Amino acid sequence: TTRTDDHGAFMRGHSTSMRSIHAIGMGATFVRTRRNEEGGRTRVETVRGEGRNSKTWKVTCARVEKKERTTKTPSKRVANGWKRPTWKATAWRGNGETVGSTNTHENEMDGWKERIHPTAVVHPHASVAKTAVIGPYCIVGPQAVLGEECVLHGHNVVLGDTAIGNGCVLLHGAVVGAEDPGSVVLGDRNRIGHHAVVGVRCQDLKWRPEQPTYLTMGSDNDIREHASIHRSSHPELCTVVGDGNLIMGQVHVAHDVKMGHRNIVANGTLLAGHVLLGDRVGIGGGCAVQQRCHVGSYAYLAGGSMVERDVPPYVRVQGDRAKLRGINTVLLQRCGFTEEDSRSIRKVYRALWLPKDGGEPNSTPHARALALLESGEFATLHHAQILLQFVAEACAPEQNGSRTRVGSVCRSMSELQREKGQIAHEPAMDK
Repeated sequence: TTRTDDHGAFMRGHSTSMRSIHAIGMGATFVRTRRNEEGGRTRVETVRGEGRNSKTWKVTCARVEKKERTTKTPSKRVANGWKRPTWKATAWRGNGETVGSTNTHENEMDGWKERIHPTAVVHPHASVAKTAVIGPYCIVGPQAVLGEECVLHGHNVVLGDTAIGNGCVLLHGAVVGAEDPGSVVLGDRNRIGHHAVVGVRCQDLKWRPEQPTYLTMGSDNDIREHASIHRSSHPELCTVVGDGNLIMGQVHVAHDVKMGHRNIVANGTLLAGHVLLGDRVGIGGGCAVQQRCHVGSYAYLAGGSMVERDVPPYVRVQGDRAKLRGINTVLLQRCGFTEEDSRSIRKVYRALWLPKDGGEPNSTPHARALALLESGEFATLHHAQILLQFVAEACAPEQNGSRTRVGSVCRSMSELQREKGQIAHEPAMDK
Protein backbone atom coordinates (compact mmCIF):
# COMPACT_ATOMS: atom_id res chain seq x y z
CA THR A 1 0.00 0.00 0.00
CA THR A 2 1.16 3.56 -0.65
CA ARG A 3 0.36 6.91 0.93
CA THR A 4 1.46 10.55 0.52
CA ASP A 5 0.50 13.71 2.38
CA ASP A 6 -1.26 16.71 0.84
CA HIS A 7 2.01 18.41 -0.21
CA GLY A 8 3.55 15.64 -2.22
CA ALA A 9 3.09 13.47 -5.23
CA PHE A 10 5.13 10.58 -6.54
CA MET A 11 5.79 8.73 -9.72
CA ARG A 12 6.75 5.15 -10.37
CA GLY A 13 10.25 4.04 -9.40
CA HIS A 14 12.62 1.66 -11.08
CA SER A 15 13.94 -0.69 -8.38
CA THR A 16 12.25 -3.69 -6.78
CA SER A 17 13.52 -3.81 -3.19
CA MET A 18 14.88 -0.25 -2.64
CA ARG A 19 13.08 1.91 -5.20
CA SER A 20 14.05 5.53 -5.85
CA ILE A 21 10.89 7.58 -5.83
CA HIS A 22 10.78 10.76 -7.92
CA ALA A 23 8.52 13.45 -6.52
CA ILE A 24 7.82 17.15 -6.40
CA GLY A 25 7.27 18.82 -3.02
CA MET A 26 8.71 19.08 0.45
CA GLY A 27 8.05 17.16 3.62
CA ALA A 28 5.98 14.52 1.88
CA THR A 29 6.09 11.06 3.40
CA PHE A 30 5.75 7.82 1.49
CA VAL A 31 5.11 4.49 3.22
CA ARG A 32 5.31 1.30 1.25
CA THR A 33 4.50 -2.28 2.25
CA ARG A 34 6.10 -5.15 0.37
CA ARG A 35 5.14 -8.81 0.93
CA ASN A 36 7.55 -11.67 0.50
CA GLU A 37 5.70 -14.20 -1.65
CA GLU A 38 7.59 -17.21 -0.32
CA GLY A 39 7.50 -16.92 3.42
CA GLY A 40 4.61 -14.61 4.06
CA ARG A 41 6.93 -12.01 5.68
CA THR A 42 6.16 -8.30 5.43
CA ARG A 43 8.80 -5.60 4.94
CA VAL A 44 7.64 -2.12 5.95
CA GLU A 45 9.74 0.77 4.58
CA THR A 46 9.36 4.44 5.59
CA VAL A 47 10.69 6.79 2.93
CA ARG A 48 11.20 10.57 3.36
CA GLY A 49 12.34 13.30 0.98
CA GLU A 50 15.32 15.59 1.66
CA GLY A 51 14.82 19.26 0.76
CA ARG A 52 12.32 21.15 -1.32
CA ASN A 53 14.00 20.52 -4.67
CA SER A 54 15.12 17.01 -3.89
CA LYS A 55 14.02 14.42 -6.43
CA THR A 56 15.50 11.40 -4.65
CA TRP A 57 13.75 9.80 -1.71
CA LYS A 58 15.67 7.50 0.62
CA VAL A 59 14.65 4.82 3.08
CA THR A 60 15.03 6.11 6.66
CA CYS A 61 13.53 3.16 8.50
CA ALA A 62 12.84 -0.46 7.67
CA ARG A 63 11.62 -3.34 9.71
CA VAL A 64 10.46 -6.87 9.06
CA GLU A 65 7.27 -8.22 10.54
CA LYS A 66 5.81 -11.70 10.39
CA LYS A 67 2.09 -11.77 9.85
CA GLU A 68 0.16 -14.89 10.62
CA ARG A 69 -2.27 -16.10 8.00
CA THR A 70 -5.96 -15.97 8.69
CA THR A 71 -8.92 -17.74 7.14
CA LYS A 72 -11.59 -15.45 8.50
CA THR A 73 -11.94 -13.56 5.23
CA PRO A 74 -11.80 -15.90 2.23
CA SER A 75 -10.46 -14.60 -1.06
CA LYS A 76 -12.95 -13.09 -3.45
CA ARG A 77 -12.38 -15.42 -6.40
CA VAL A 78 -12.15 -19.11 -7.24
CA ALA A 79 -10.39 -20.89 -10.05
CA ASN A 80 -13.10 -20.30 -12.63
CA GLY A 81 -13.15 -16.55 -12.06
CA TRP A 82 -16.51 -16.32 -10.27
CA LYS A 83 -16.77 -14.74 -6.83
CA ARG A 84 -16.97 -17.13 -3.97
CA PRO A 85 -20.58 -17.69 -2.98
CA THR A 86 -21.07 -16.09 0.41
CA TRP A 87 -24.71 -16.12 -0.70
CA LYS A 88 -27.00 -19.01 -0.04
CA ALA A 89 -26.84 -21.17 -3.17
CA THR A 90 -29.37 -23.91 -3.80
CA ALA A 91 -29.58 -26.30 -6.76
CA TRP A 92 -32.65 -28.39 -7.48
CA ARG A 93 -33.12 -31.86 -8.78
CA GLY A 94 -36.51 -33.00 -9.95
CA ASN A 95 -39.60 -32.59 -7.78
CA GLY A 96 -38.08 -29.70 -5.87
CA GLU A 97 -35.50 -31.82 -4.00
CA THR A 98 -32.59 -29.65 -2.93
CA VAL A 99 -29.05 -30.62 -3.84
CA GLY A 100 -27.39 -28.52 -1.13
CA SER A 101 -27.01 -25.05 0.32
CA THR A 102 -24.21 -23.20 2.04
CA ASN A 103 -23.26 -19.78 3.39
CA THR A 104 -19.50 -20.28 2.98
CA HIS A 105 -17.36 -21.94 0.40
CA GLU A 106 -15.97 -24.98 2.12
CA ASN A 107 -14.58 -27.66 -0.20
CA GLU A 108 -14.66 -25.19 -3.06
CA MET A 109 -12.95 -27.34 -5.67
CA ASP A 110 -15.16 -30.33 -4.87
CA GLY A 111 -18.49 -28.60 -5.00
CA TRP A 112 -18.29 -25.38 -7.00
CA LYS A 113 -19.79 -26.97 -10.11
CA GLU A 114 -23.01 -27.58 -8.23
CA ARG A 115 -23.52 -23.89 -7.73
CA ILE A 116 -26.10 -21.71 -9.38
CA HIS A 117 -25.16 -18.07 -9.75
CA PRO A 118 -27.17 -15.82 -7.42
CA THR A 119 -28.51 -13.75 -10.31
CA ALA A 120 -29.88 -16.82 -12.13
CA VAL A 121 -33.60 -17.62 -11.94
CA VAL A 122 -34.16 -21.39 -11.74
CA HIS A 123 -37.67 -22.69 -11.17
CA PRO A 124 -37.92 -25.14 -8.25
CA HIS A 125 -39.59 -27.73 -10.50
CA ALA A 126 -36.81 -27.68 -13.09
CA SER A 127 -34.72 -30.83 -13.25
CA VAL A 128 -31.08 -29.80 -12.93
CA ALA A 129 -28.30 -32.38 -12.69
CA LYS A 130 -25.95 -32.19 -9.74
CA THR A 131 -22.94 -31.40 -11.94
CA ALA A 132 -24.66 -28.74 -14.06
CA VAL A 133 -23.44 -25.14 -13.91
CA ILE A 134 -25.80 -22.20 -14.36
CA GLY A 135 -24.13 -18.84 -14.88
CA PRO A 136 -25.28 -15.30 -14.18
CA TYR A 137 -28.66 -13.98 -15.32
CA CYS A 138 -29.88 -17.31 -16.71
CA ILE A 139 -33.56 -18.29 -16.75
CA VAL A 140 -34.54 -21.97 -16.47
CA GLY A 141 -38.24 -22.80 -16.71
CA PRO A 142 -40.24 -25.33 -14.72
CA GLN A 143 -40.29 -28.04 -17.42
CA ALA A 144 -36.61 -27.76 -18.34
CA VAL A 145 -34.23 -30.68 -17.92
CA LEU A 146 -30.46 -30.10 -17.76
CA GLY A 147 -28.25 -33.17 -18.01
CA GLU A 148 -24.96 -33.94 -16.32
CA GLU A 149 -22.13 -31.43 -16.79
CA CYS A 150 -24.25 -28.97 -18.72
CA VAL A 151 -22.86 -25.44 -18.64
CA LEU A 152 -24.92 -22.28 -19.11
CA HIS A 153 -22.36 -19.49 -19.40
CA GLY A 154 -24.72 -16.59 -18.76
CA HIS A 155 -27.77 -14.71 -20.01
CA ASN A 156 -29.21 -17.99 -21.29
CA VAL A 157 -32.90 -18.84 -21.48
CA VAL A 158 -34.25 -22.42 -21.35
CA LEU A 159 -38.05 -22.48 -21.50
CA GLY A 160 -40.91 -24.87 -22.19
CA ASP A 161 -40.70 -28.64 -22.39
CA THR A 162 -36.99 -28.68 -23.19
CA ALA A 163 -34.54 -31.48 -22.46
CA ILE A 164 -30.81 -30.76 -22.84
CA GLY A 165 -28.50 -33.78 -22.82
CA ASN A 166 -25.26 -34.39 -20.98
CA GLY A 167 -22.25 -32.21 -21.59
CA CYS A 168 -24.04 -29.50 -23.57
CA VAL A 169 -22.73 -25.94 -23.49
CA LEU A 170 -24.79 -22.79 -23.97
CA LEU A 171 -22.63 -19.75 -24.59
CA HIS A 172 -23.69 -16.22 -23.59
CA GLY A 173 -27.10 -15.20 -24.86
CA ALA A 174 -28.15 -18.57 -26.31
CA VAL A 175 -31.88 -19.38 -26.15
CA VAL A 176 -33.26 -22.93 -26.24
CA GLY A 177 -36.98 -23.74 -26.30
CA ALA A 178 -40.10 -21.66 -25.93
CA GLU A 179 -43.25 -21.69 -23.83
CA ASP A 180 -45.41 -22.74 -26.81
CA PRO A 181 -46.95 -26.26 -26.85
CA GLY A 182 -44.59 -28.99 -27.96
CA SER A 183 -41.09 -30.03 -27.01
CA VAL A 184 -37.41 -29.55 -27.79
CA VAL A 185 -34.90 -32.38 -27.30
CA LEU A 186 -31.13 -31.92 -27.56
CA GLY A 187 -28.71 -34.82 -27.44
CA ASP A 188 -25.33 -34.93 -25.73
CA ARG A 189 -22.32 -32.65 -26.16
CA ASN A 190 -24.02 -30.03 -28.29
CA ARG A 191 -22.57 -26.52 -28.26
CA ILE A 192 -24.94 -23.60 -28.79
CA GLY A 193 -23.12 -20.40 -29.74
CA HIS A 194 -23.52 -16.81 -28.63
CA HIS A 195 -27.06 -15.51 -29.12
CA ALA A 196 -28.11 -18.55 -31.13
CA VAL A 197 -31.80 -19.50 -31.01
CA VAL A 198 -32.85 -23.16 -31.04
CA GLY A 199 -36.36 -24.56 -30.80
CA VAL A 200 -38.46 -21.41 -30.93
CA ARG A 201 -41.72 -20.79 -32.79
CA CYS A 202 -41.62 -21.27 -36.54
CA GLN A 203 -42.12 -18.49 -39.09
CA ASP A 204 -45.09 -20.02 -40.90
CA LEU A 205 -48.59 -18.61 -41.22
CA LYS A 206 -50.04 -22.14 -41.01
CA TRP A 207 -48.91 -22.41 -37.40
CA ARG A 208 -51.61 -22.22 -34.73
CA PRO A 209 -50.94 -21.38 -31.06
CA GLU A 210 -52.84 -24.42 -29.78
CA GLN A 211 -50.86 -26.89 -31.91
CA PRO A 212 -47.80 -28.58 -30.40
CA THR A 213 -44.63 -28.39 -32.48
CA TYR A 214 -41.35 -30.24 -32.13
CA LEU A 215 -37.60 -30.14 -32.66
CA THR A 216 -35.11 -32.95 -32.18
CA MET A 217 -31.34 -32.58 -32.32
CA GLY A 218 -28.75 -35.33 -32.11
CA SER A 219 -25.33 -35.18 -30.46
CA ASP A 220 -22.00 -33.42 -31.07
CA ASN A 221 -23.44 -30.55 -33.08
CA ASP A 222 -21.74 -27.15 -33.16
CA ILE A 223 -24.25 -24.34 -33.58
CA ARG A 224 -22.40 -21.06 -33.98
CA GLU A 225 -23.32 -17.49 -33.10
CA HIS A 226 -26.64 -15.96 -34.17
CA ALA A 227 -27.85 -19.15 -35.88
CA SER A 228 -31.57 -19.94 -35.70
CA ILE A 229 -33.24 -23.36 -35.80
CA HIS A 230 -37.04 -23.37 -35.61
CA ARG A 231 -39.60 -25.93 -34.56
CA SER A 232 -41.99 -27.68 -36.92
CA SER A 233 -45.13 -26.03 -38.25
CA HIS A 234 -47.55 -28.92 -37.61
CA PRO A 235 -48.04 -31.52 -34.84
CA GLU A 236 -47.44 -34.36 -37.28
CA LEU A 237 -44.09 -32.95 -38.38
CA CYS A 238 -40.76 -32.38 -36.66
CA THR A 239 -37.62 -30.36 -37.34
CA VAL A 240 -34.71 -32.80 -37.17
CA VAL A 241 -30.96 -32.14 -36.92
CA GLY A 242 -28.71 -35.20 -36.89
CA ASP A 243 -25.28 -35.75 -35.33
CA GLY A 244 -21.98 -33.98 -35.81
CA ASN A 245 -23.20 -31.04 -37.89
CA LEU A 246 -21.40 -27.71 -38.07
CA ILE A 247 -23.90 -24.89 -38.51
CA MET A 248 -21.98 -21.64 -38.79
CA GLY A 249 -22.91 -18.10 -37.87
CA GLN A 250 -26.22 -16.55 -38.96
CA VAL A 251 -27.47 -19.72 -40.63
CA HIS A 252 -31.26 -20.11 -40.65
CA VAL A 253 -32.82 -23.58 -40.47
CA ALA A 254 -36.55 -23.17 -40.97
CA HIS A 255 -39.50 -25.29 -39.84
CA ASP A 256 -39.74 -28.98 -40.76
CA VAL A 257 -36.19 -29.17 -42.12
CA LYS A 258 -34.62 -32.60 -41.85
CA MET A 259 -30.82 -32.52 -41.71
CA GLY A 260 -28.68 -35.63 -41.71
CA HIS A 261 -25.27 -36.19 -40.16
CA ARG A 262 -21.89 -34.46 -40.44
CA ASN A 263 -23.00 -31.65 -42.71
CA ILE A 264 -21.13 -28.34 -42.94
CA VAL A 265 -23.34 -25.29 -43.49
CA ALA A 266 -21.35 -22.08 -43.94
CA ASN A 267 -22.23 -18.57 -42.79
CA GLY A 268 -25.39 -16.86 -43.93
CA THR A 269 -26.99 -19.93 -45.51
CA LEU A 270 -30.81 -20.03 -45.59
CA LEU A 271 -32.63 -23.35 -45.55
CA ALA A 272 -36.33 -22.78 -46.16
CA GLY A 273 -39.17 -24.88 -44.79
CA HIS A 274 -39.37 -28.65 -45.49
CA VAL A 275 -35.87 -28.81 -46.99
CA LEU A 276 -34.27 -32.25 -46.74
CA LEU A 277 -30.50 -32.42 -46.36
CA GLY A 278 -28.64 -35.72 -46.63
CA ASP A 279 -25.33 -36.69 -45.00
CA ARG A 280 -21.89 -35.11 -45.50
CA VAL A 281 -23.28 -32.21 -47.52
CA GLY A 282 -21.10 -29.14 -47.91
CA ILE A 283 -22.79 -25.76 -48.34
CA GLY A 284 -20.77 -22.63 -49.06
CA GLY A 285 -21.51 -19.26 -47.55
CA GLY A 286 -24.50 -17.19 -48.61
CA CYS A 287 -26.48 -20.04 -50.20
CA ALA A 288 -30.27 -20.19 -50.24
CA VAL A 289 -32.32 -23.37 -50.70
CA GLN A 290 -35.96 -23.07 -51.74
CA GLN A 291 -38.82 -24.71 -49.83
CA ARG A 292 -39.22 -28.48 -50.21
CA CYS A 293 -35.95 -28.97 -52.08
CA HIS A 294 -34.00 -32.16 -51.43
CA VAL A 295 -30.20 -32.14 -51.34
CA GLY A 296 -28.60 -35.56 -51.71
CA SER A 297 -25.75 -36.89 -49.61
CA TYR A 298 -22.15 -35.97 -50.49
CA ALA A 299 -23.29 -33.03 -52.60
CA TYR A 300 -21.60 -29.64 -52.59
CA LEU A 301 -23.29 -26.25 -53.02
CA ALA A 302 -20.80 -23.57 -54.00
CA GLY A 303 -20.95 -20.26 -52.18
CA GLY A 304 -23.75 -17.95 -53.25
CA SER A 305 -25.78 -20.68 -54.96
CA MET A 306 -29.51 -20.09 -55.28
CA VAL A 307 -31.08 -23.55 -55.29
CA GLU A 308 -34.62 -23.89 -56.64
CA ARG A 309 -34.51 -27.58 -57.65
CA ASP A 310 -33.39 -30.83 -56.06
CA VAL A 311 -29.64 -31.42 -55.94
CA PRO A 312 -28.68 -35.05 -56.70
CA PRO A 313 -26.17 -36.83 -54.46
CA TYR A 314 -22.43 -36.84 -55.24
CA VAL A 315 -22.54 -33.73 -57.47
CA ARG A 316 -21.44 -30.10 -57.36
CA VAL A 317 -23.76 -27.21 -58.17
CA GLN A 318 -23.08 -23.51 -58.51
CA GLY A 319 -24.74 -20.30 -59.63
CA ASP A 320 -27.88 -18.23 -59.35
CA ARG A 321 -30.45 -20.91 -60.18
CA ALA A 322 -27.82 -23.54 -59.42
CA LYS A 323 -26.62 -25.78 -62.23
CA LEU A 324 -24.66 -29.02 -62.20
CA ARG A 325 -20.90 -28.65 -62.34
CA GLY A 326 -19.70 -32.23 -62.22
CA ILE A 327 -18.97 -34.84 -59.58
CA ASN A 328 -17.85 -33.91 -56.06
CA THR A 329 -14.65 -35.92 -56.50
CA VAL A 330 -12.68 -34.42 -53.62
CA LEU A 331 -15.26 -35.32 -50.99
CA LEU A 332 -15.69 -38.82 -52.39
CA GLN A 333 -11.97 -39.41 -52.01
CA ARG A 334 -11.95 -38.03 -48.47
CA CYS A 335 -14.85 -40.28 -47.50
CA GLY A 336 -13.08 -43.41 -48.69
CA PHE A 337 -15.00 -44.14 -51.89
CA THR A 338 -13.23 -46.75 -54.00
CA GLU A 339 -12.20 -46.12 -57.57
CA GLU A 340 -14.94 -48.47 -58.73
CA ASP A 341 -17.57 -46.45 -56.82
CA SER A 342 -16.34 -43.18 -58.33
CA ARG A 343 -16.23 -44.70 -61.81
CA SER A 344 -19.82 -45.95 -61.57
CA ILE A 345 -21.06 -42.54 -60.35
CA ARG A 346 -19.32 -40.80 -63.25
CA LYS A 347 -20.81 -43.26 -65.73
CA VAL A 348 -24.33 -42.63 -64.46
CA TYR A 349 -23.74 -38.87 -64.49
CA ARG A 350 -22.73 -38.99 -68.15
CA ALA A 351 -25.68 -41.21 -69.05
CA LEU A 352 -28.17 -38.82 -67.43
CA TRP A 353 -26.77 -35.39 -68.33
CA LEU A 354 -24.20 -36.04 -71.09
CA PRO A 355 -25.77 -38.71 -73.33
CA LYS A 356 -24.02 -39.69 -76.54
CA ASP A 357 -25.17 -37.78 -79.61
CA GLY A 358 -27.35 -35.64 -77.37
CA GLY A 359 -29.72 -38.51 -76.53
CA GLU A 360 -33.14 -39.14 -77.94
CA PRO A 361 -35.31 -36.15 -78.86
CA ASN A 362 -37.34 -34.78 -75.94
CA SER A 363 -35.52 -37.16 -73.58
CA THR A 364 -35.07 -35.93 -70.02
CA PRO A 365 -32.82 -37.05 -67.15
CA HIS A 366 -35.93 -38.43 -65.45
CA ALA A 367 -36.83 -40.62 -68.45
CA ARG A 368 -33.25 -41.80 -68.84
CA ALA A 369 -33.05 -42.66 -65.12
CA LEU A 370 -36.19 -44.78 -65.36
CA ALA A 371 -34.84 -46.57 -68.42
CA LEU A 372 -31.53 -47.37 -66.72
CA LEU A 373 -33.33 -48.68 -63.63
CA GLU A 374 -35.48 -50.97 -65.78
CA SER A 375 -32.48 -52.23 -67.73
CA GLY A 376 -30.67 -53.29 -64.57
CA GLU A 377 -27.32 -52.16 -65.97
CA PHE A 378 -26.26 -50.68 -62.60
CA ALA A 379 -28.18 -53.06 -60.34
CA THR A 380 -25.03 -54.29 -58.58
CA LEU A 381 -23.52 -50.83 -58.05
CA HIS A 382 -24.86 -49.36 -54.81
CA HIS A 383 -23.99 -45.68 -55.28
CA ALA A 384 -25.05 -45.69 -58.93
CA GLN A 385 -28.45 -47.05 -57.87
CA ILE A 386 -28.82 -44.29 -55.28
CA LEU A 387 -28.18 -41.60 -57.89
CA LEU A 388 -30.63 -43.13 -60.39
CA GLN A 389 -33.38 -43.54 -57.79
CA PHE A 390 -32.95 -39.97 -56.58
CA VAL A 391 -33.44 -38.55 -60.08
CA ALA A 392 -36.36 -40.88 -60.82
CA GLU A 393 -38.20 -40.01 -57.59
CA ALA A 394 -37.46 -36.28 -57.78
CA CYS A 395 -39.36 -35.91 -61.05
CA ALA A 396 -42.17 -38.35 -60.26
CA PRO A 397 -45.71 -36.90 -60.29
CA GLU A 398 -47.21 -36.00 -56.93
CA GLN A 399 -49.52 -38.52 -55.27
CA ASN A 400 -52.82 -37.69 -53.57
CA GLY A 401 -52.37 -34.06 -54.51
CA SER A 402 -49.83 -33.51 -51.68
CA ARG A 403 -46.78 -31.49 -52.61
CA THR A 404 -43.72 -32.91 -50.91
CA ARG A 405 -40.96 -32.10 -53.42
CA VAL A 406 -40.12 -29.48 -55.98
CA GLY A 407 -40.54 -31.96 -58.86
CA SER A 408 -37.28 -31.45 -60.77
CA VAL A 409 -33.53 -31.68 -60.40
CA CYS A 410 -30.86 -29.10 -61.13
CA ARG A 411 -30.08 -28.84 -64.80
CA SER A 412 -26.72 -29.14 -66.46
CA MET A 413 -25.13 -26.61 -68.75
CA SER A 414 -25.40 -29.06 -71.66
CA GLU A 415 -29.19 -29.22 -71.27
CA LEU A 416 -29.48 -25.46 -71.47
CA GLN A 417 -27.20 -25.36 -74.50
CA ARG A 418 -29.23 -28.02 -76.29
CA GLU A 419 -32.40 -26.05 -75.67
CA LYS A 420 -30.78 -23.02 -77.27
CA GLY A 421 -29.57 -25.08 -80.25
CA GLN A 422 -25.94 -24.87 -79.26
CA ILE A 423 -23.34 -27.61 -79.10
CA ALA A 424 -23.57 -29.61 -75.89
CA HIS A 425 -20.33 -29.33 -74.01
CA GLU A 426 -20.21 -29.82 -70.24
CA PRO A 427 -17.60 -27.81 -68.30
CA ALA A 428 -14.43 -29.72 -67.48
CA MET A 429 -15.60 -32.78 -65.61
CA ASP A 430 -13.45 -34.60 -63.09
CA LYS A 431 -11.64 -37.55 -64.56
